[in-house]
Formats: sequence, structure tokens, C-alpha cells
Amino acid sequence: MKVTSCNTFIHSVENDRYHKCAGDAAKKCALESMQVYEHELEEGDSYDTDAYYVRCFEEQAKTCPYPIMHHLFEQLEAYRKHVKKLEMLEAE
Repeated sequence: MKVTSCNTFIHSVENDRYHKCAGDAAKKCALESMQVYEHELEEGDSYDTDAYYVRCFEEQAKTCPYPIMHHLFEQLEAYRKHVKKLEMLEAE
């Protein structure tokens, strides 16, 4: 199941109720992406840690069905799209 935004705008998470699974997911994905980044630095590998972070959140959102989790994922998804656009503009 691919998690996608069903809205045309990004939600504010300010009023969402906190659920432990969302906090756990944010912690898990942050720690794992930092480990991937550290490995990249040590080995000289080229790995897209931002994409890893987004994919991690996408996977975690499948088991955490609360609005706060999906709003966090939508924000990450939008961030990733903007970064891609910037990369394309810089490459021109």
C-alpha cells in the first residue's frame, strides 16, 4: 500500500492529537537515516538519505493510521519534491 496525500495542501500538525506510534516512527526514521548518512561518509558511498527518510516514513505510516502521522508524511513528501526541483534548477 503506497501512502499518498489525499489533499492539495499541506496540513498543519499543530492541532493533531499526539500518538506514540508517530513519535516512535519519527525517532526510528531519524536514527536510521543518520546511520545511513554516517555509513555514506565512512565508505564514500553515494546514497540519498533524504529519500531513505521519506521511504521510512512511508513504511511507518502504514502501521500508524493517525492524522498526525499522515500530516508529517505529507510535509516530508512536499519537502522532497521541492528539493528535487531545486536540484534540477541547479543542474541547468
